[in-house]
Amino acid sequence: MQYLPAGNRKGRKIKSKNHMKLIHIKRRTKREKRFSEKMGMLYTNVTYVKKAILGVPLKTLFVYRKTYYGEIKLCEDCSMAY
Repeated sequence: MQYLPAGNRKGRKIKSKNHMKLIHIKRRTKREKRFSEKMGMLYTNVTYVKKAILGVPLKTLFVYRKTYYGEIKLCEDCSMAY
């Protein structure tokens, strides 16, 4: 078990699930600015599912976004806005 720093979680214990696996599937959500023809500019949470070998990201398996109503949509219909 690990202890978090005093500023985070006030010293509660957490369990480490790092088992010596060669291949990991990592899921990361980040907020992105996207553009859709129907809705225009929108800020949305986009989740990337990546395959990593020994901690090095190898390939993106799946990219999706979740709508306000809970629907899961692919990110192919909207493009990145800069």
